[in-house]
Order: sequence, then structure tokens, then C-alpha cells
Amino acid sequence: MNQQALSIKSRLDREEKYREHLFCRSYILTDAALDCADSYPMYGRWAHISADRYHIYVHPQAAAYCCRRDDRTAVLIGHAYNPFCGETDENRILETALASSMQGKAALTDAIDELTGVFVFLLFSGDSIWAIQDSGGQKMLYFGQVNDHIVLTSIPQLAGDLFDLEWDPQIERLLQTKGYFRGSGFLPGNLSPYRELKRLGANTCLRCDGSGFQIDRIYPRSPRREFNSEKEKSAAVEEMYRLFSANIELCMRKWNRVGLSLTGGMDSKTTFACARPYYGEFFCYSFESKDSEKLDADAAEQISRAVGVEHHRYLIPEDPAQISDYEFLHQIIEHNTSHICKLHPNEIRKYIWLRRQDDFDVEIKSDMSEVGRAYTSRKYHNVKMPRVLDPRHLTITQARYFLEPWAMRFADRAYASFMKETGLAEDIDGYSMHDLAYWEVRMSSWAATSFASQEYIHEITIPYNNRKLLDLFLRFPEAERLVDGPHKRLMQRGNPAVADLDLSVKDSYLGKKRMLMETAYYYYATRGNTLGRK
Repeated sequence: MNQQALSIKSRLDREEKYREHLFCRSYILTDAALDCADSYPMYGRWAHISADRYHIYVHPQAAAYCCRRDDRTAVLIGHAYNPFCGETDENRILETALASSMQGKAALTDAIDELTGVFVFLLFSGDSIWAIQDSGGQKMLYFGQVNDHIVLTSIPQLAGDLFDLEWDPQIERLLQTKGYFRGSGFLPGNLSPYRELKRLGANTCLRCDGSGFQIDRIYPRSPRREFNSEKEKSAAVEEMYRLFSANIELCMRKWNRVGLSLTGGMDSKTTFACARPYYGEFFCYSFESKDSEKLDADAAEQISRAVGVEHHRYLIPEDPAQISDYEFLHQIIEHNTSHICKLHPNEIRKYIWLRRQDDFDVEIKSDMSEVGRAYTSRKYHNVKMPRVLDPRHLTITQARYFLEPWAMRFADRAYASFMKETGLAEDIDGYSMHDLAYWEVRMSSWAATSFASQEYIHEITIPYNNRKLLDLFLRFPEAERLVDGPHKRLMQRGNPAVADLDLSVKDSYLGKKRMLMETAYYYYATRGNTLGRK
């Protein structure tokens, strides 16, 4: 166990107060018999599920469901709801998925594709395990063999503490580079801090049996049919609204107290517009922990006031001394992220402060929306990025390894391996490689890592996080997605009063200065590309 873990353990052994703050909403599956269920890090509070020869341990703030039929066992960790049939009960959802699995892999993946939420689905049959994440891979899954035992977990550090794993020296070296934290703070490819564990990503499933692990692609499974006529586009917007508004309705039914975080951005405004039938029933709020968040909070207040919705604003203390036990909780939060992403001080203060509020049970968040907004093409519109990407292009999106050739080549190799394992090698069934790479690399690695850190605060749900809904966005022409055409139409359908407001906060990610820096780095990095296609 490393020094950080020992320090945390020492205090938690003496004090019960913060035990549930460690590895929030996480899980671990293994065929090893763990003897620490009543000690660090579980302290007798984690749920235990037996599935064949496997043991699944689930954090007390995470929900887990189990269903058995004949020789099969299905487990869902997290939460899910189905906007196609209106089901919110995970036990019934699990029964449907298990019944679908009897008909084969295609039927099972079709059933999973209908689900919105943040979850991992596990199917046990004989000696085999099938694992499928939510559409964005936001409930993370790392897998591997540790001391000849199978391990699946949402947080690598949890496995590291339980099995006393040593960090991969190359990962330690990577995190010591200046370029790693100039990027977004996530590891390249499917790497974890430990050689024993790899990360599963969006649109793939994991199969584990006596012969090892195999990754299979589950999306796309049919050719992309682009919406060309106005009739097709209008029908698509109506279906998107039906699914999205159903997701909001199911959230309102599923949880007693629902919060909706509102900003002035396109993603958040669209969610707010589609939540129109429930204005006044959810807790609408924003927060301020830095200057840019004040701009968003001001815009959110104006938007909500324009449609008569009460808006609440959390002012996060600027001085950590105003937050009790700040240093120790900071240590826990960093440990929960496996020390691979560097959270800014304002984020740490925000996490601790918001966790101590008690205004709602779940937050509706607008993550995953970017998948439908052609972000890769938008971000690099000043360069002629090839249609078929190579490992160096993915490395460029991961970090800024300026004058650090070893780190750049290391990331290249990681992405080359990732692309081979996942089949992300070219356009698939007419779906742009740019879109799939953003979904499967950016969103299921950086965004999922960030999301996992935010689960420290409270439970979070994502109405956009439905594979069939995201597919509808991707079937609009890229030219329209580049200017947020589908989102604007969806917002107009949800609430014209919100759509017609001349009010938005510009995404700093797409600011002029940022775009110029990205363009300059792109040319620098691709000039020395030795792993690309000739």
C-alpha cells in the first residue's frame, strides 16, 4: 500500500466520519477471497454480491441489483431507466436484459442501447463474464489479472490498495512530464496506473473466460443513414425530444428530490428547455468557485428568470480555511481519482462544499451532449485533419507534449494498441472516425475520469447518455452539427422561450486564443509523426 493510502487508512481507522467519502460509488469484482471487508477500505459498509465464483463489493452509496435465471446471473451497478418503455425499476430492467441475453448478443446489446443512466451491466454464464457500460462509459470499468485473480473495478486505486499494486514506472514518468497536465489529465489509450489493469471504453464490451479477456465492438452495428430531407430532420427532432423529455420525466419519477445544474452553455440550455413540463418541481441551481463560473451562473439566473423558474446560486468559499477538514478531504478526493488527474483547488473546494448541502438527491447534468456537436472537426477546423486518424492525432487530444518526444511516442504506442483492440481504425459503417474518436477517447476517458471525481459530491444522472439518442444526433449532416443545428432545433421544440433568448456563454474550449494554440500544437505534433499512415 502506498504512502497516500497508508496516511488515509491511519485516520479512517481511528475515525468513522469520512469512511464513506473514500472511493465513492465504486465497485470491485474479483474471484479472490478478500479478507478486508470489515477493514480498510470497506469497513464493513460495502454490499456484497456473489455471482458464481465471483465476489462483487459495492460502495454503500452505489446501488446494485441482481437477477438470476437458470444458469445465468445478471448484475447492474449504478442506475438506469428506459425512455422507450418508461421503466425506472432496475430490477425489471435487469430481468428484461437477462431475458434478452437468452436470445444472443445482438438482442442483449439492443436492450442495453435503450437504457439511459450511469451503470455497468455484468452477465455471468458458466465461466464467462460479459461486461457492458452505459453508452458513454461514465461508470468506468478497469479490468485485468492481478496475482492470477480476475479483477474488474471502477477505480484503479481501489484495486491498488486492496492488492498492494505498484505503479507502472512508465506511467510515473509520464505524469512527471510538463505536457501531461497541460492537457486534460487522463492517461492515453486504455492505460491505468498499473500494468495489471486496462480501461474498457464506450461502444465496446468485455468478455472474460478461461482464455483471458476479449474486447468486442458493439456500436455501430448498422450503416449510418444520414438525415437529408427536412421531413427526416423534423421527424428526428421529434423523436429526440420524445426520448429526452421522457428521460427528464423518468428522473422526476425515480428520485424524490431532483436538482438541475444550469449554465449559459448550449448543452445545459437544451436540457433546461426540454425539462419545461417540470419547471418549479426540480431544484435549479448554479455555483461559483471561479470567475468563469460566475459568468455561467449570471446567465443561468437570467435564463431561469425569463421563464419563471426559481434559481439558486451556491457561492463556494475561496479560502480553504473556511471548509473544515479540507486538507484530509482533499487527500481522499485525489486518492479517489487514482492520482491521474490534477483537480484545481477551486474544484476541490466545490466538491467538499456541495457534498455538505442537502437540497436534492440527484443532479441532472448535461454531459455527453458534445458527442453530437462534431467537436473534433470544430476544434481543428483551421487544419486539414485527415478523415482517417492515426495514433498521433489521438495523442494530440490527450496532452501537450511540447519538446517531450518520449512522452509523445509513449502515448502514440498506447493509442495504436487501443485502436487495434477496439477496432477504431477508420470510418465504421459510414460513421465519422472523428465523431467516434471523440466519443470513445475524449468522453469515455477524460470526461469519465472527471465524472468519477464528481461522484464524490452526490449521485449524478445524464439524460444525454443514451446510445440510441446520441445516434440520432450523429445522423444529422456534420455541417449542421458544427453550428449546433440539432441542439437548437431540440431546444426550440422543448421551450421556444429559452431558445429565443439572445443569451449564451461562449465555450472557452472553443475560444479564439485556445483554438490558435491548438492549431499551433497540431502542426508541431504532426510534423514529427512517425507512427501515422504513409
